[in-house]
Amino acid sequence: MLGVLLLASPAFSQVETYEDCFSKKNNADLKNLNKKQKGTAVDGVFYSSTAKIPAEGMTWQTSFFRDRPPKFVVGKTKLNNQTNNEWAKDTCRFNAYKVQDQQEGTFWCEGVPGPGIGEVVVGYIGLENKNYFYILPGDQYTRKTFESYSRPLEIVVHYLIPSKVDTSQAGGSMFLDVVYFGKQSVTLSKDSGYQKIEIQPYKEIMKELKGKEDPLVLVAIEIKSVIEGKENKEHTCIAEIGNFKDDAFYKKPTLRD
Repeated sequence: MLGVLLLASPAFSQVETYEDCFSKKNNADLKNLNKKQKGTAVDGVFYSSTAKIPAEGMTWQTSFFRDRPPKFVVGKTKLNNQTNNEWAKDTCRFNAYKVQDQQEGTFWCEGVPGPGIGEVVVGYIGLENKNYFYILPGDQYTRKTFESYSRPLEIVVHYLIPSKVDTSQAGGSMFLDVVYFGKQSVTLSKDSGYQKIEIQPYKEIMKELKGKEDPLVLVAIEIKSVIEGKENKEHTCIAEIGNFKDDAFYKKPTLRD
């Protein structure tokens, strides 16, 4: 009878244990983009945020500011009332995946001393009938938050091409064998709202991706100069990088006051 019961019992699924973003390191190779030539490899397997592996957001950045004081400050060990997975997700909450979530109320900030000149964060965009993408600099929740944090003024956009795009076990995309393609310099507006960036090497990139069903490219944003914030000037932030929504979405006002 016991054997029958065991055979009839459903298989128990193993709970995935998340890696925390203290243990997982930033992608140091993104600091070397200016030294790379076309076709040079870029370190890392880039999982999209839809793969739901919080720590993999570290691959898309050179640093990040993990706290939002005073409301949110995460410790290096979990609280007594937290599970390990809850704490691990908290340590990763504000990493580079925030520039991919299509929500202007969330944002990524670099996490080094000073204004973050030379720091890099990466998003990804679709190229089918779109020779442009959008960036949302700073924290654009309200006028106060927009003026509080620093935001990029001059940036370098580096284009990175995945040689292969696969589906991860948990869903979402994996960008594999990423190589460097080229770059362009951009000066952003000081105004609020999404800013449209024309892709200068669009035709050349599309030639490289000829035959791809859904052409995609990674865009690495390097901070070159900033507009200093009034209260949190030591943190330079970017809210969004993308182009997957209709253009009307990117033209609407972002500030809530």
